[in-house]
Amino acid sequence: MELLEQSKVIGLLNAYGYYTCFAPTDDALTAFFQLHDITGIGDMEQEDVEKIVKDHIIVGTIITTDDFIEGRLPQLSMSNRYISTSFLSFQEGNPVIMVNKTSPILESNIEVHNGVIHVVGEVLKPTEKTLVEAIESDEKFTLFTEALFITGLDEQLTRTEDKSYNRSDYYY
Repeated sequence: MELLEQSKVIGLLNAYGYYTCFAPTDDALTAFFQLHDITGIGDMEQEDVEKIVKDHIIVGTIITTDDFIEGRLPQLSMSNRYISTSFLSFQEGNPVIMVNKTSPILESNIEVHNGVIHVVGEVLKPTEKTLVEAIESDEKFTLFTEALFITGLDEQLTRTEDKSYNRSDYYY
C-alpha cells in the first residue's frame, strides 16, 4: 500500500474503470530493495516508484488467468510495456504461471470492485532495451547487427513511437 500511496497512482485505482494488477508481495519488494541496495521506498526517486507501480498495472480491462496466453498479453501496462505470461509445470494439478518469465503468480484472480489482483513473487522488470539494443547485445546476431547498421535500418528500429501508426489498419 505504501508503494501505491508514494507513487500517487492510488487515486487512479480508486477511480472509475477496470484494472488488472500484478501486485508484488512485501517479500518480493524487500528482495528488490536488497538487490538494488535500497533500504526502502523512501530511498527511491519518485519517478522510480511510479515506474515500478505502473509496470504492474494494466488499465481498462480485467484479465484473469483464463485470459492468459503463452506470450505477451495484448494490453500494455501503465508504463507502456507488455507483460507476458507463461505456463510451467503443474503443482497439485494447477499450472505454475510465470509473469515476464521470472515472477511466479502466488495467488490469482482476486476479484475487487473494479478489477482483479494477481499476487506475484517478484517485482516485474520489463525490458528497457530497444529491439536494436537487444539484438546488438546477443552474440548470436553479430552479422545481423552489422547489417542493421550498414543499411541504416537501426535508426528506424530504434524509434519507440510511430505517430502515423494506426493499430486498426492491421486487424482484419
